[in-house]
Amino acid sequence: MVGGNFGCHPNPHGTCSASGDPHYLTFDRKAFDFQGTCRYVLATLCNDTDGVQFSVEAKNEPWNGRTVSITAEVFVNVLGYQLSVSSHNRGVVEVS
Repeated sequence: MVGGNFGCHPNPHGTCSASGDPHYLTFDRKAFDFQGTCRYVLATLCNDTDGVQFSVEAKNEPWNGRTVSITAEVFVNVLGYQLSVSSHNRGVVEVS
């Protein structure tokens, strides 16, 4: 999302983030909270015509039986590899 418009936008680099219970900051610096408890795509390429594979996904889980959720796992998929970081296995980055 750029300038409040969803879709693909030319930009050679950018920064977005997800943290806490979960707080998201988009590439155009818009902040929002989302309490869903599924696996979500945070960033990906608009098309794969170059044969390059890339995505960042997050899996949210309920937090201690409360109505809020937390980001429990983050997955980075690039060139056929998946790197994952989990709150259940702190300090470890798994590569498959």
